[in-house]
Amino acid sequence: MVNPKVINYFIKNSPVGEVHEVLGDVVKIVGIQSVQHDKVREAIRKHLEEHKTHVKLPDGRMAMINTSERQADIEGGHFCYFDRKLNTKFTFDPFDMSPAQIKVC
Repeated sequence: MVNPKVINYFIKNSPVGEVHEVLGDVVKIVGIQSVQHDKVREAIRKHLEEHKTHVKLPDGRMAMINTSERQADIEGGHFCYFDRKLNTKFTFDPFDMSPAQIKVC
């Protein structure tokens, strides 16, 4: 198993909007087991928040991931956020941010 610090380095230095592409390449090299670590999940969360990443909700609207609007980390490693502009609370798995996997709660 690869040290999570190595994977975190790649996540931290990923270009804006390309963290999942970089993570996909890392998985091809080291395997999925190496990235399924709490420290890697936390590095992804931090990257998404720092860059105020937008996610597409199932209804087509775009919501922003923002540090100040993080509500909690919930079961299964999903992150929960609140978008003030949309007045919507949403949750997602940082490894699968497809609109079908983003849940409005």
